[in-house]
Amino acid sequence: MDSKKRTIITSSVVTLAVLGLAFSFAAVVHFPNPKPRQLTDTRVNLVTSTSAMSSGRVPSANILPSGYGWVLTTAGLELTSNGGSSFTIAQSPIPTPNIHDVAVNGKHIHIAGVINGSPVIELSNDSGATWNVMNLPKGSGNAGIAQFVTESGTVVGMLVTDVTSSNFSSGEWYSTLDGGLTWAHNEMPAAGVVTAANGNLWLVAGPQFRTLYKSSNHGTTWAKVTTPDSASSNAEAFSIPGQFLNGDMVLVATEMNLASASKFGVTIYLSSDLGATWQVSTHTAFAGQINSGEVITSGIYGESIWLGSATDQKILIISSDGTMTSTSSTNAIFPGGGIYSITPTENSTAWVTAMSDQCPSGKASCTEVGTLLKTVDSGKSWSIVNLTPATTS
Repeated sequence: MDSKKRTIITSSVVTLAVLGLAFSFAAVVHFPNPKPRQLTDTRVNLVTSTSAMSSGRVPSANILPSGYGWVLTTAGLELTSNGGSSFTIAQSPIPTPNIHDVAVNGKHIHIAGVINGSPVIELSNDSGATWNVMNLPKGSGNAGIAQFVTESGTVVGMLVTDVTSSNFSSGEWYSTLDGGLTWAHNEMPAAGVVTAANGNLWLVAGPQFRTLYKSSNHGTTWAKVTTPDSASSNAEAFSIPGQFLNGDMVLVATEMNLASASKFGVTIYLSSDLGATWQVSTHTAFAGQINSGEVITSGIYGESIWLGSATDQKILIISSDGTMTSTSSTNAIFPGGGIYSITPTENSTAWVTAMSDQCPSGKASCTEVGTLLKTVDSGKSWSIVNLTPATTS
């Protein structure tokens, strides 16, 4: 995933993110925009957070196939129940800059943050009208970032990355069997990124994201999974976006650049036996420079995987048989914006969060601006989603 150093920021920005994330860590690329654009009244800046262990930012938005979803903006926590056609601002008990992650399942909304070294979860069952604090078991007291893990919109757990060293290698797992009403605390082999898929939890762990674990008992215990030899020999960083409709698990591996390279490689591996063996599906590349331990963003719907990078503006759509079905760029609608999350909700529909540095003329510093983009035609065209602006006095 670059030239701007990622650090864990719990007091100002979340990590779209969740959806970030992040989620010792290097960097997010600067994308200078030679022609700064003024935000209109219908545009608000996304609020994102750098996560120590998500090799990127926690998602600042997530729209589900059901039509429910959320966005964190400078106006606040914005909710939608109609697939993003309109948004309303919810009065969150946790200040927006301190929200680390959000999970929406119909009218049920969980928000997570960290206060005084401990994770905090608030739950609303009426679309944010009222809130209740969830009782959590005592953890380490060194929590730095809290990220929900969901499956089909339902919360199944929360990963907490501890601030214990420069590489943020320690983590804790909070599991829930009732959709986030009650919680249990479990130890983890390491911090990282957790994905729920195929009835299991998959943990990509370690500062370089090169170790893979699986849990078949809701995170009570974790077993190491063998990763492809070819990826290991190339010092690639892994991520698990989920599974295809046919049940194949998907492993995305990025290979860091050589010193002079202007592109970096991405290999997609598939497993039909829950990670016992992996086969190469396809290999592709993105423009830009990444460092060791950095991965790209990805999302799966049906039999397709959508890929994007913080160093590039293109979106790739690859089918489960490894063929490229579509390629497009968001640059025309949001110049210079790196891709930080992709959420496909239909075969041709997807939501993307993008970040760009805007450098006003005559100003010594640049401002990082985020926006929510949508496509309904497999990326042939993109539109900026209008969000609810902040109230002005």
